[in-house]
Amino acid sequence: MNRVRINQGRILSGMYILGILLLTLFLIALSFNYLPELLAIPVVIMLGLTFPMVWSSFYIIEIDTQSKTISEYIWIMTFKINVEVTRFDSLEKIFVNQVGLSQNYHQYSGAVHEVRSREFQAYIKIDTGEKFYLVSGKNKGALNKSLNSIAQKLKVPVIWNE
Repeated sequence: MNRVRINQGRILSGMYILGILLLTLFLIALSFNYLPELLAIPVVIMLGLTFPMVWSSFYIIEIDTQSKTISEYIWIMTFKINVEVTRFDSLEKIFVNQVGLSQNYHQYSGAVHEVRSREFQAYIKIDTGEKFYLVSGKNKGALNKSLNSIAQKLKVPVIWNE
């Protein structure tokens, strides 16, 4: 079975996960204080499942060279949700684009500081010309290492557009 599964990152950022955790703990405390014991226990169990669900939710892309499909889905606690499958005849290449990022920080004194950085974004192109986002990163060496292992499994070249 020639399947490559790539984790594209969490669905929610760290701040949202922390907010959901705090809200869940607050609701658990309220449940124990204001609900009868027989009702509070199932409510707390259900609320306790929300945090593992949020923590284990990822965007995944899976490339299967045997069945010639690319599947994009959301992975939540081992369940695949919103599966979108695209068929292909052949994989052309993995290409990496360098993208410039810019952030402005405004201070109360009126000063504006601009921070510039670059990010590398990797895509895979199939024979129909359609492109699929794979991964991104700011460290070129680490990204190159992970892309080379993916390219080796898929037997496609990695092309850097800088």
